[in-house]
This record gives sequence, structure tokens and C-alpha cells, in this order.
Amino acid sequence: MRGPFGERVIVGLGRGNRPLLAPQGVPVLSLQATGEYADILRRLWRGETVSYEGPAGRYPNTAMIDLVDVPPPPLVFGCFGGERRWMSRSGTSTTCS
Repeated sequence: MRGPFGERVIVGLGRGNRPLLAPQGVPVLSLQATGEYADILRRLWRGETVSYEGPAGRYPNTAMIDLVDVPPPPLVFGCFGGERRWMSRSGTSTTCS
């Protein structure tokens, strides 16, 4: 998406809302899992092949097939409720309030 649309592309991630998603059988990720998922995305955007199994899911031998020579999009995290926390990984930060 960053190839044709340039810097207008921003990737938004969120953990999910347990009361809304649980009845549908959709898991809500922990802060750790969300951070690991963001790391997986960054590695894929760098052209790496990723093999991962953990709290963020299972991704065996996964790679991007159509890499473009542009900077990766910024990641924006959204969350709400509960204790206020900060998460920072590779220059990405968020606050929960």
C-alpha cells in the first residue's frame, strides 16, 4: 500500500475489546503479544523471512512477496480502559487511558 499511496498510509493496531470480541470467539491480545506482532510486521517490511510461534500467533516461514523500495509505514496503537501503561518497541509508543 505504501508504494502507490506513499506517506498517506498509516497502519493502526489495537488489542481489541474483550466484552465485544469474546462472544464472537475472537481472542484479545496482551500488550506483549501486540508488541511482538508489531515487531513481526517491521521484520517483514524489512524483507526478512519470519518464523514465529508465540502469544501473537503462529507464522511459519512467512515473508512479503512484493516489497517496494519505500520507507515502512508508521504504526499507530490504540487502546482504552484499565491501567495506564506505556509500550515502546523500536521507536513506537502508545498510552492506554
